[in-house]
Amino acid sequence: MRTMIALLLGLGILLTGCSEQPGLPTLKQVEESFASQGIPLTRSPELAPKSIFRMTLQGVTPEGFSVNGDQLVSVYILRSAKEVGKAVLEFEANTAAASVEDHDRYEVGNVFIFYGAEGIQKDERVDQAVERLRGMLK
Repeated sequence: MRTMIALLLGLGILLTGCSEQPGLPTLKQVEESFASQGIPLTRSPELAPKSIFRMTLQGVTPEGFSVNGDQLVSVYILRSAKEVGKAVLEFEANTAAASVEDHDRYEVGNVFIFYGAEGIQKDERVDQAVERLRGMLK
């Protein structure tokens, strides 16, 4: 009986260790952070479908959103902050020889975000939304 209890406790600890890490933002929190700054993220799979900012990184395909109608925001939700670092390196390796359009990159915990205004004036509220998301981690 004691062996069975020990096995169940060990299994519980193992499963808990494999679950989602606490304190890491979710896609819903990213969307809420942008909305709180007056920037609703509109899912837009048709906006720039072949953009380099939609490439799969670390096995994750980003969620594509439009901001202000024609500005692309790509959001990667990775397994950990360490995976974000690997995604950054992978992006840089894949685009080293390419001419990459102006963009901003944001890293917040396990979230990696690209924001490309493509020649249009940058919406400063994006920076504020990302800062709000960072505040959620504290």
